[in-house]
Amino acid sequence: MPVTIIDIAKKSNVSHSTVSRALNGSALISQGTTERIRQIAAEMGYFHSAAARSLKTNRTQALGVIVSNVDDPFFGEILHGIEEVAQNNGYSLFMAASQHSPEKEQHIVQAMREHCVDGVIICSASFSTLQSNQFSKYGIPIVVVNNQAAEDYRYSIYHDDLDGSRQVTHHLIELGHRRIAYLGNSSSGRTNLDRITGFEQEMAAAGLSIPSEYKHEVAGNPSPY
Repeated sequence: MPVTIIDIAKKSNVSHSTVSRALNGSALISQGTTERIRQIAAEMGYFHSAAARSLKTNRTQALGVIVSNVDDPFFGEILHGIEEVAQNNGYSLFMAASQHSPEKEQHIVQAMREHCVDGVIICSASFSTLQSNQFSKYGIPIVVVNNQAAEDYRYSIYHDDLDGSRQVTHHLIELGHRRIAYLGNSSSGRTNLDRITGFEQEMAAAGLSIPSEYKHEVAGNPSPY
C-alpha cells in the first residue's frame, strides 16, 4: 500500500496536519521540523501527488508561459528568471510558442485552460488581445512582458523605449557626434514609435537637425527588443 501522511505522522511523532503543512512548505512549521519530516517521507518512499493536492486546494501550482519563439534570445534571460522564481516557490512551468500564429494562439489558450494553470505570463510581443481576453473569461490571471498592447492589460512589464532611445542619442552627442542616423523596424509598433520619438526629441534638445535620409524604418518581423 502507498505511504500516507498518517504513516509519516506516526513515524515523526507529530500530527498529520503538521506533516501536511511541512510537505506543502507552510511557514507555520519551523524549517528544522519541515526538513525532518521531508527526510522521513523520502525514506518511507512517500509520493507527494500534485494531482491530489490540486483537487483539495483547487490550485495546480503550474504557470503557463507563452513566447513568440522558443529560440528568442531576448526572452532567454527572462525565462531563466521566471523558472528560478517559480521553482523556488514550488511551481512548475508549462511553456508554449505562438509563432505569431492566430491559430496556434487559440490552441495554446485551450491547452492551458485544460491544464488548469494558476496563471499565465505572456512573453510575446504580438499575442493578440482577443486570445488574451479568453484567459480572463476563464478566470486565469495574466501578466504580459513587452507586449505591444501593454496598455490593454492590468498587469504588464515593459522597458521604456522612449527614454532608452534618448539616453543612447545623448551619449552619442556627448561623444561629439552630430550626424546621427536612426534605423528601426517599422513592424515593431509601439517599440519603434517610442524609439524614433526619443531620438528626435534628444536631437531637437541639442539643436541638431535630422535630414530625412538619416531616418530609415525597414519592415521586418515584430520584435520585442
